[in-house]
Amino acid sequence: RILLRGHAIIHLDLPFTKYPGARFHHRLEAMCANRADFVLTVAQYLTDAYRVELGLRHCRIASLPLPFRAPKVSRHNCSDHKVDGDVTILYVGRLEYPKGTDLLFAALEEVCQRFTAIRAVLVGTTVDEFDEHLNTFLKANAEWVTYTGALPQSQVFEQMACADILVLPSRTETLPRTLIEAQSLGLPQVATRVG
Repeated sequence: RILLRGHAIIHLDLPFTKYPGARFHHRLEAMCANRADFVLTVAQYLTDAYRVELGLRHCRIASLPLPFRAPKVSRHNCSDHKVDGDVTILYVGRLEYPKGTDLLFAALEEVCQRFTAIRAVLVGTTVDEFDEHLNTFLKANAEWVTYTGALPQSQVFEQMACADILVLPSRTETLPRTLIEAQSLGLPQVATRVG
């Protein structure tokens, strides 16, 4: 038996698929999926995309979302993180173009002009080509934006417990675990309708 667990380049029109060889990668995965005895993906979205976008011709495909441990964190014990009266907006993920963090920065600046009692916390690593954009944003908004870099999962859950809203403005997603984790804590979210 052949098992293919894909991390497909499904949409060739996205900016991060403009590297040399992306079209070959796309076609190779389509060929492998069609020749495999069985395909297992991590999300129903990928299962559907294999059928529609990659032209999967057989029906031996299923999705098995990856499990995760639900956090044991209370959303009511945030004295170390919370500033009285401020609304805390949290972003968790890579800081890069596919995750829409350029859109996030523009939206946060607009929100701050209208509502001064906000605070933003950015958690995650950045890719090299996004470093300058991040540094410019942080310098311009140092009074109300905190960048933590990567954090251990337990500290990410603590940040979620103390936030008022989580944002995920991704241009593409398969299984956004951040949203699932935030839901398990009852944290309101704003996210793009992709994947």
